[in-house]
Amino acid sequence: MVSTTHRQITTPHTPAEVVQELFTALGSPDRRDVLAVLTEDVEWWVAGPPEIPYAGTFRGHAEVAQFFATFDEATDYESWEAREFIAEGNTVVVIGEERWRAKSTGKAADNPWVLVLTVHEGKITQFRAYEDTAASRDAFLASDASSPATG
Repeated sequence: MVSTTHRQITTPHTPAEVVQELFTALGSPDRRDVLAVLTEDVEWWVAGPPEIPYAGTFRGHAEVAQFFATFDEATDYESWEAREFIAEGNTVVVIGEERWRAKSTGKAADNPWVLVLTVHEGKITQFRAYEDTAASRDAFLASDASSPATG
């Protein structure tokens, strides 16, 4: 009798493929899909001042889940597009733009962004988001601080 052993062959994921998996997961209503592509000790950082409710550093799955809860509570998305992916070693840079409204004020933010992601062994270990923080902050301000006072 001949014994046959089946080996499961897994295709190694390039860092760019892992980031593509993240973007697919971001389109899912189930945030567990996002967490599945992140390491347990992921560092998730979004630039911005305190006026931006979702800005800051979030470590680990529980804090990233809280980031998404805060983000979803604060904004209504109108559009989001990743335009360019640049991969070098374990780092992937994504350039894109978005438009959303702050739920608290109804103001829109047209926001270009750059994401820098680090991938190790098929999972994202670090997520850094750079965006137009002035546009984001202004969308959350109750009055337009850049307008001259009237009176």
